[in-house]
This record gives sequence, C-alpha cells and structure tokens, in this order.
Amino acid sequence: MRVVSANSSKFFKAAAFVIVITMATAAKAQLTPVSSTISEVPIKAAVTYVATGNESLFFDVKVNNAEGEKFTIVVKDDNSTTLFRGTYYDKNFKKRFVLPKTDSNKLTFQIRSESDSKSEIFEVNTKTRVVEEVVVTKVI
Repeated sequence: MRVVSANSSKFFKAAAFVIVITMATAAKAQLTPVSSTISEVPIKAAVTYVATGNESLFFDVKVNNAEGEKFTIVVKDDNSTTLFRGTYYDKNFKKRFVLPKTDSNKLTFQIRSESDSKSEIFEVNTKTRVVEEVVVTKVI
C-alpha cells in the first residue's frame, strides 16, 4: 500500500477528481413507459436516458413513423409545465433533448399521432445523490 502525504498536491488533485467523477455518475434517471397506447399505434417511440450534464439532462427520442404522418412531442414536468413542444413529419425521427434540471423529480414525454389521437407516454423519474468519499491515512 502506498502512503500519500497530506501535503501532497497530487493527493488533493486525485481526491478532487474522484469526487467530481462520483458526482457526475451519481445522478440516475429511470424511464417507465406509462401507457403503450389506446389501441394499435402506427407510431412506435422510444425515449432513452443518455447522461446528466451541467444542470441538464440528456435524452434521445426515436420515433418510427412509417406512414410519415404528423406527430407531436410534448415534454412536461410534474407540475404540468410544458418544457418542450414540437411537431414533426419525419419517418425515422431521432433527436437529442437537452432539458434543464429542475426541482421536479419527474418528467413526462408524450408522443402523439395527430391523425387519430393515439399516443405513447413515458415517465422519467430522477434522483440525484452525491457520494463523498474521504480517506484518512496515517503518514509515517
């Protein structure tokens, strides 16, 4: 085992690096499909959590819209505040959403077909934990 002097700047740099990495990886998001649909949906959607950045959450949204019909994506927080709304016609839609972190621990993605009002809803529950690890070593 290697003993590191408490006065060593390498020790503090390494400790700071461990804390930063731990904090960056501690935030997790859990995606839960709430309702597949009302009936058979011509639009197939997927929402994937990518990462947490500086005060932001990153999600990839993919929509397989074989018919090329008009669809809307709405993202809301748990207070029903609309964070994003967009309308698209893409047959193979793929977009990265960068959403601000809020006090809300829940986001809802709704992908809705305009022609027949069918929709898929995804709930995102986020929890942030900060893990701080301190190691004390006796210096001989």
